[in-house]
Amino acid sequence: MKNKSLLVVIFLLVVAVAVLGYYNQSLITNKEQSLENPELLVKVESENIGTVTLETIKSLGEETFKATLRSSGAPPEDHIYTGVPIKNILNFLDKDLLDKGKRMIVRALDGYTSVFYMEEVKDEKNVYLVYGQDGKPLRNRKEGGNGPLMIVAAKDKYGQRWCKYVIEVDIE
Repeated sequence: MKNKSLLVVIFLLVVAVAVLGYYNQSLITNKEQSLENPELLVKVESENIGTVTLETIKSLGEETFKATLRSSGAPPEDHIYTGVPIKNILNFLDKDLLDKGKRMIVRALDGYTSVFYMEEVKDEKNVYLVYGQDGKPLRNRKEGGNGPLMIVAAKDKYGQRWCKYVIEVDIE
């Protein structure tokens, strides 16, 4: 009886690993495309709503602002970032998108995920999709950068939810 239970648990773990591997494969496929042609995929409850190119993103209300980058093991650094409030991008795709969920989940190429409540997203001068730092485009991961796209929460005191290598947001 114990052996059967153990085999069932092992089988379930193997299935879970296979499902997660399949999901991550789609992220890997998007990696190379994103480095050359940065885009943001927007979803609502895991259903694709649209993809926005960097060219379109830049046309949706580009702003520059100062924020402090805090990384573990490094002293804080002040930078001037260039980007667009993420709410502008969501409004571009659907005027009601900001009211369709309680939170926005941000996903990155490296598997990192960050969550923001929609009230934070709606807040003025808070959550930005950034593509420039100190007057230069964000470098990609291979070049030692944080881009080509990054989420910056300008009002976040410690910056723990900043998300580099952004490829997708999902409204839930």
